[in-house]
Amino acid sequence: MRIAFVSRLEAHDRLRAPLGVAYVSAAVRQRFPDVCTAWIGGDDADHLFRRVLAVEPDIVGFSSLSLDYGFLRALGERLRAARPGIVEIWGGYHVTMTPEDVPVGAIGVIGEGEFTFTELVATLRRYGPSPDRLSDIPGLVFYDGDRPIRTPPRPAVADLDELPMPDWDIFPPESRPAIISSRGCLFKCGFCSSTNFWGPGLRRHSPARVANELTRLRHRADGAAFILFYDDTFAEQIGWLEALAELVEASGVDLPPLWGHARAALITARMLTVLRRLNVVGLTFGFESGSNRVLRRLKSGAATMGLNFRAALRCRQWGIDPHAHMIVGSPGETVTDVARSLNLIYMTPLGNISVNTALPLPGTEFMRHYEATKGKPSTADFGRMRAEAFVPWIASGMTEGDFVRSKVRMLEQRREASRLLGLQRFHVLIGVAWQGQVAETEAMLAALYANDTGMALHVVVFGVPRTMAKALYRAFPVVVPPESERDPPAWLQQRIIPGIAWAWLPDLGAATPLPDLLQVRLVGFQTYVGDWMTWRLRLEAVNDAFVGWGGRDGTDRDISGTNRYWSNLQEPHDSDL
Repeated sequence: MRIAFVSRLEAHDRLRAPLGVAYVSAAVRQRFPDVCTAWIGGDDADHLFRRVLAVEPDIVGFSSLSLDYGFLRALGERLRAARPGIVEIWGGYHVTMTPEDVPVGAIGVIGEGEFTFTELVATLRRYGPSPDRLSDIPGLVFYDGDRPIRTPPRPAVADLDELPMPDWDIFPPESRPAIISSRGCLFKCGFCSSTNFWGPGLRRHSPARVANELTRLRHRADGAAFILFYDDTFAEQIGWLEALAELVEASGVDLPPLWGHARAALITARMLTVLRRLNVVGLTFGFESGSNRVLRRLKSGAATMGLNFRAALRCRQWGIDPHAHMIVGSPGETVTDVARSLNLIYMTPLGNISVNTALPLPGTEFMRHYEATKGKPSTADFGRMRAEAFVPWIASGMTEGDFVRSKVRMLEQRREASRLLGLQRFHVLIGVAWQGQVAETEAMLAALYANDTGMALHVVVFGVPRTMAKALYRAFPVVVPPESERDPPAWLQQRIIPGIAWAWLPDLGAATPLPDLLQVRLVGFQTYVGDWMTWRLRLEAVNDAFVGWGGRDGTDRDISGTNRYWSNLQEPHDSDL
């Protein structure tokens, strides 16, 4: 028996190894060593069609996300016409979330596929696609004539170590090395279907299994920048990570660089210590938005702008490259929220970002919201989503052109910020003496960060009561010095180096309300730079590009050494909060 697994991979992603397929192939070959399995990936339908036919498969397995479903379904129709009698098996996120989309005459595997697919192969080898026999296998959707039948769900794999190692032999040698050490997620974000696919909770391979798998992948990592962890959140259970580090260190094996996903709220000194022991060189965060209002909806209050900023800053201080995912166009997002995201991107020391459109994908809260207001997206709609030609939600006051330009602007902000990070990063620190209530201060800070200024704004809030410091510290990328420190220049002289400008708001005059600070034309106000030399900040108006720094004679000044800012900035209350 021959099995061809088919995945859609775009040209820029051609080296990605879809490990879900590798797990299924390993499970089948462990039980049936005589079965031949092959994986075929690409984005050219004609090329995929010819390659699949060349394998002469008895079974074609499609692993599909929703955005690829229409493309792969059309390919399946061509294959059935060209090779009658072929058995078509579908698996992955889309058919698990929408089993009614399994094509008539095909078989769908719902949820985890290793044991279900293997039992299905055993049945097909002995009986063929008999509906009576298929009904005995949990976790399937199939057809008896035109009538769809769904068998009882299969329980999730309790002990992931029971699964064989992924079958890397089906991938080309140049495929990027990767590993999945866990399944599931402890969080439930509005745009994600992970918990609905994997089930509640988090299941992990044992540290010993992962250490063994990392050792086996070392030969593939020779030509790669790093081994990527596909886990929804790799840097999560710190005790598990410490156990893995101890095993690796005891073995004496030099790990290649690793990269994984993380939650900003979990990035502590202890977490970063163990990640560096494991040679983790980069982490990707789901920042999603620079607006706390939007984050409360997307992440149920589990993330804030302040936590995201601080996580990236700490990663830089520990020699780990932070990357971030951003989402534009989530339900209820406003133009002001988009501006806050632009500001966060510029002020945060990120190595890279990806900017994605908020999409109503099956199994997500976004989909439930979309279906309630606009109905269920069609297969054609999913194809348009992949082509970036489908925008479900646009912020009030924006056109579709504005929306597209905002995504481009985010990428430009990141590129410009990274360029300055590699040379000298420009910052403006604005001091705010707290005099109001908590809600009033939060409103002022929200207004301050709502402006797309084209430069990094860091705010120092002085005189904040200890009872309030934690809330501000977590919610906003602010610095909160000890309550007893009221003298901004003395504090700055200890922690800020030349190249960081300073503006003390009371010096601007009581007639300038904070929310209007960046909406007025500031040609030049007094700034204190390290050794008390006075420089001029030239900022034309909100949304205009930052021009630069000038001395008394108006000439530009090379501000060398500014990068040390990232390693020197230590918020006084960091360990306490």
